[in-house]
Amino acid sequence: MKEQMVMLKNARGIRKDDELIQATGRTVRRWVSRAGEELAEKLEDDDWCHVSPHDLRRTWATTTYYALDSHYAVDCIMRWGGWSDRDTFVNNYLGRETDELAVEMMDEANLR
Repeated sequence: MKEQMVMLKNARGIRKDDELIQATGRTVRRWVSRAGEELAEKLEDDDWCHVSPHDLRRTWATTTYYALDSHYAVDCIMRWGGWSDRDTFVNNYLGRETDELAVEMMDEANLR
């Protein structure tokens, strides 16, 4: 994830205010809904039918925060993700690290 962020940052011809995806909110919700339905069928797990763009945004913020591993991570992620209120971001979007990420962090710190 960290390498992908560096690559995006260094991409030529993309200004910080340029849209990366040109789609309406309704279109994005439809894409997420269809993907969730496909995953629900493939994995036989109806929980995927309840995934929303908000869930994906929260997951991206949390995963990116822990992957950056720096004191300025919150400010960067807020800027990249379009959040302006730090309290809202920290209280509503920044979640606990995933189990997969926790295992990776423990391995890197030689705690496992």
